[in-house]
Amino acid sequence: MLKKCNETMSCDAVDCMNKASHFFKIKGGMKTVCLCEQCMKKLFDDLSGVFVPKSPKNKISDVMDKKKGALKGDR
Repeated sequence: MLKKCNETMSCDAVDCMNKASHFFKIKGGMKTVCLCEQCMKKLFDDLSGVFVPKSPKNKISDVMDKKKGALKGDR
């Protein structure tokens, strides 16, 4: 999804005049979005605040609860 820039492109973030280091493709009029290292880090920080990964302990406990429920239902 995220690819390294081989050409000299400017960052597409508002008010950023840095050279882009990575880009990704999108649908619509503007086919690629180019970002510099600083803007890419800011975007990652913002996205990581919105998309919080679920704990693996929750998944394990869900499986254990389902197994316990299946055992109780069989009796």
